[in-house]
Amino acid sequence: MFMTRCDLGAEPTTSDFTVVMHGDTYQATDGIVLVTDQKQQFSALEKYGQVMYICLFTTKAPLITDISRQK
Repeated sequence: MFMTRCDLGAEPTTSDFTVVMHGDTYQATDGIVLVTDQKQQFSALEKYGQVMYICLFTTKAPLITDISRQK
């Protein structure tokens, strides 16, 4: 009989919010840029303050379109 030891506990997590979007090139953007840019749809998050800016990131990648085209 095999006995294995499993360490149970909290899994490592982050407190970040990452938004994955389509883009023609790979690009990462910090939350402060997203929230203050009126061209982006994230300006409504400004009411949550600097804590939200620090935790928000966006990644744009052409991969998103490629995945959505697969059947």
